[in-house]
Amino acid sequence: MSTDAPDRLHNTIAELDRTMGSELPPPARVPTGFTLSQRTAAARYELLDELGSGQQGKVIRARDRILLRDVAMKLLHANGPMDADAASRFVAEAQLTAQLEHPHVIPIHDAGQLPGGRPFYTMPLVTHRTLADVLDALRAGQTEPTLVRRMRLFSGACMAVHAAHEAGVIHRDLKPQNLLLGRTGELMVADFGLARLTGGQAQVRTERRLVETLAGSPMGTPLYMPPEQARGDLEALGPHSDVYALGAILYELLTLRPPIVERTFAAQLAAILTQSPVAPHVLDTSLPQDLGELALAALAKKPSRRPRHASDLVDVIDGWLEGRFEQERRRSHARARVSFARERQKAADVMSEQAQRLAGQVRHHWVETPEHAPLSEKEALWTMEAELDELRLRRDSLEDEAVASLEAALIAAPEEEAARHALIERHLARRRRHLDAGEVRLAAAAEREAIRWGGEEVRSRLHASAEVRLVGPDPMLLGRYTPHNGRLSLVDRREVPAGSVSLEPGSYRLEAEVDQRLAYLPFVVEPGRRLELDFDPTPLRALPLGFAWIHGGTSRIGGDGDASRLEPARDVFLEGFGMGLYPVTCAEYLEFLRSGYEPPEAALRRAPRASADAEPYWRLVDGGVDMPKEDADGDSWNPRFPVLGVSAQDAEAYADWRSGLTGLRHRLPTDDEWERAARGADGRRHPWGDRFDPAFCKMRLSRPGGFDPEPVGAFPTDVSPFGIRDMAGTIAEWTASAYREEPTQRSVRGGAWSTRAHRCAATFRGMMIESHASGDLGFRLVIGLDAQRLKSA
Repeated sequence: MSTDAPDRLHNTIAELDRTMGSELPPPARVPTGFTLSQRTAAARYELLDELGSGQQGKVIRARDRILLRDVAMKLLHANGPMDADAASRFVAEAQLTAQLEHPHVIPIHDAGQLPGGRPFYTMPLVTHRTLADVLDALRAGQTEPTLVRRMRLFSGACMAVHAAHEAGVIHRDLKPQNLLLGRTGELMVADFGLARLTGGQAQVRTERRLVETLAGSPMGTPLYMPPEQARGDLEALGPHSDVYALGAILYELLTLRPPIVERTFAAQLAAILTQSPVAPHVLDTSLPQDLGELALAALAKKPSRRPRHASDLVDVIDGWLEGRFEQERRRSHARARVSFARERQKAADVMSEQAQRLAGQVRHHWVETPEHAPLSEKEALWTMEAELDELRLRRDSLEDEAVASLEAALIAAPEEEAARHALIERHLARRRRHLDAGEVRLAAAAEREAIRWGGEEVRSRLHASAEVRLVGPDPMLLGRYTPHNGRLSLVDRREVPAGSVSLEPGSYRLEAEVDQRLAYLPFVVEPGRRLELDFDPTPLRALPLGFAWIHGGTSRIGGDGDASRLEPARDVFLEGFGMGLYPVTCAEYLEFLRSGYEPPEAALRRAPRASADAEPYWRLVDGGVDMPKEDADGDSWNPRFPVLGVSAQDAEAYADWRSGLTGLRHRLPTDDEWERAARGADGRRHPWGDRFDPAFCKMRLSRPGGFDPEPVGAFPTDVSPFGIRDMAGTIAEWTASAYREEPTQRSVRGGAWSTRAHRCAATFRGMMIESHASGDLGFRLVIGLDAQRLKSA
């Protein structure tokens, strides 16, 4: 400020007094014991809009012409002659408030008298949003301020009240309406109009004692009034009375309802004297019990049982806040651990995908690599296997870090549900992966960990029964698949009527008889998931003997052990179709070649052969194709052998011929159709289950002393959930699906009499050019039924 600034300010005040106050009446003497200048007030303030009004006075916005700011001016109502007691209380309020210098007490800027004698005082222009407004908004569903924020605000108001008590002032009218929100969000104590002096540093200069005018009158707001004030026993008032009011406010901040719920003034006064409020944590169990007990202690009927000082409330609230801060610190640490775990798991998922692709490549290369291949070729594969092992180790290490981080988060903050959920899902994902890989013990360990962190909720989630609604013939036969001696066997087989049945999670099969033939529907029950099954076995009537009905439904396709798909397992829904119970036999194929469908020379070119350009094993005899008991190589032939050494084109020619004979469209199965027929619905690795043994199907190690073809159906254990035989061994089979979208290459499924164990998996898919032939490759047919035939069936 420059050196002439004080002179300018003095001249401004003098000029305002000269120009604006010259016609004012002389200063009046109000009944307060001293004189207030009217001229200064009229010159200094321009009265603007009204901000609020109470029983005895109002607050208006005023423009301070000297300091060039807007202030809040409180003044008495101008309703007739001025009441001496009201004026005394008004001036006493201004004097007491001005002496209570505290950050949470609204300060007094100025006091004076307006023309006509009405006293006033000015204060900072703070927001007129009160704590009562905040409570109304919370009751209406607003989420802010949080309970922590409310306690911080309330703690500041308590310290202001304590400072007033230290100065010898009792407020006597503490309520949410008298607690204002300041510009920066702090809570300010206002309206000391009913305040009383009890000795101390504060002083008032009035012509009569305020207490004398109020003797026997229960002035104040009943909802927040202590019993002694409700009785009109003003001599019993003290700091403990304000503590009671603070307890009532704290109660409402916790429960969003006042401690007294009566509606009328008289009923409220009676309730204050006779009723005890309901404990806050009874109304809402989520509320902090220590804060609820503090509110009840402050609301005690007897003053001696209340906290002695308003600061005692602050001590308890601060302790609770410090606990919340520590809790928030722990939760913040926990959230950081969750974030770290997610990063690690994300990296692990990337490596898992890389490992899956590399594993498929390794399996595929091993399949394509002969056992007699040179070391240079095998060394490249061994290098890939080492890379795969390293990828899996790094994946497992990252997953272990994620799990450890999530466990650390829960140890720091057991209530952090995001960490608990992520940890449970991590263990369940491991369980699923181990189950897909057939690692039952590891899957059980992962399940135990998930239950350890999730309790009965996770146990129920994994094992909860589900309601299955059955629509079909009445009755049906229901069985559940259970591991037994390396295979999945049907147990607990029982008749069930159509309708609803409660089933535990697992793999099941329905069975129904149609014209002395059996139709099946395998299905999977997921924990707690309602399932509706429409089992219609009647299409079996439209199929020729030797065919089974593969009922429409959902199956797990791909995944486990698949050497060439290089894609994760997926659930696929397929419409129903018929499928041959066995691969096409030599006898059936010979009938085709001798049927006249093609000239004998052309038919002979479709006869079994070692390769596309090799001479056929069969010969023309008497103008027709004939199958010898022993061919030129000395190998035996049996009409019940599966036909082999034919191309996909040969198989499709046979299908066309059969279609013409029956009027039903015969064709090769698609990849997904073949796999559904082989695996059923539960994603098993082989038609009989997950475990492999050479004795379960016809492959190169099934018999001692070498291997040769055998008749179809020679291994009764090689049967699928749909009753289809020889899908793991006996003969590999052509499909109608292109291999990797190459138009001349076909997907080949299943193992054969000469193949190794990996090809016996129902997920295995090999490749062969469609015009080529191989001694371990044959086919079986499917029949697609159109809507008309299904209806007639």
